[in-house]
Amino acid sequence: MQGRLARKAIEDARGWVAKAVGVAAADVVFTSGGTEANNMVVRTAVEYGKKLGVRPHVVVSGIEHPATLAPAQHLASLGEIDLTVLRASLDEGAVSASDVAAALRPETVLVSVMLVNNETGCIADLPGIVKAVRDWESRLGPAAHRVLVHTDAAQAIGKIQVDAQALGIDYLTFTGHNVVKANEALDQACELVVKNLETYTAAMALVRSEIEKKLEATCPKHLAVVFHGRQTRNGRAPNTTNFSVVERALLESGSAKQSKLCSSRIVERLSAAGVLASRGSACHSGGVAVPSPVLVAYGIDASIAQNALRISVGRDSAVTDADAFCEALWQSCEQVLSS
Repeated sequence: MQGRLARKAIEDARGWVAKAVGVAAADVVFTSGGTEANNMVVRTAVEYGKKLGVRPHVVVSGIEHPATLAPAQHLASLGEIDLTVLRASLDEGAVSASDVAAALRPETVLVSVMLVNNETGCIADLPGIVKAVRDWESRLGPAAHRVLVHTDAAQAIGKIQVDAQALGIDYLTFTGHNVVKANEALDQACELVVKNLETYTAAMALVRSEIEKKLEATCPKHLAVVFHGRQTRNGRAPNTTNFSVVERALLESGSAKQSKLCSSRIVERLSAAGVLASRGSACHSGGVAVPSPVLVAYGIDASIAQNALRISVGRDSAVTDADAFCEALWQSCEQVLSS
């Protein structure tokens, strides 16, 4: 009896996950989490290449989550694959379709580009990337094998419309904890997303917009806010904003590397005030600031990236949260500057 109940729960979850991402239920495979799922894709593609009799070549963007980038880099260090890591741009929001096309080789077996970046919320032109890959295959003719296309959609589900079949991809991975709220099961969360996505996205976009407006309107004169990825060709997911706070005098003099507003110090004080934020950088012992590798990969100066904060809003966030957040942020900044 318990086994049948467990089986039903799993299949119910599988069905709602399938609806949330636009695939058949039979195509949904559960793993222990996003890291295992991404590793599985990379290693499956490598085995695919070996069976084709080629030395596998893999193309990834430089802003991928370590769960994708690290295994690819590891396999390259072992000499098992050739790896091309493409640079992203904030204008594009990700890597461009033309750069992906230029990187393809007859030995390419996998292209992996995340749908929504986890730090900036920038959306990739995945339809354009898939088209570039398929056009390249067509030009090669009958001798061409299929290049597998993977997207890490962990930051996309529940924030933007996702249809894996319409995108034309071979693999889509995501992790349940980015969709599920407290006291929800995965099937419940995906059902809510399927039925209420437009409502959720509109509400989150409104709150995010209010936060950004308040940041600009209330920023103290001796400080400056630098947004990352706010204006990109393909837009952003509605729940994320990423920005750095820098002393204005240091920013204008080109001396931002001397800033005291390392994001980990700000996050620590925000946390003490009951405000949850995440950092795009970390301060190591001795006060040495380490910038976010993702922001640096976008081409953002390390001295600015070291102060980056990532703020996310959710289904229950309210417009009034913007005032409370900004007040706590500026208080935290003053505490850091005076310490």
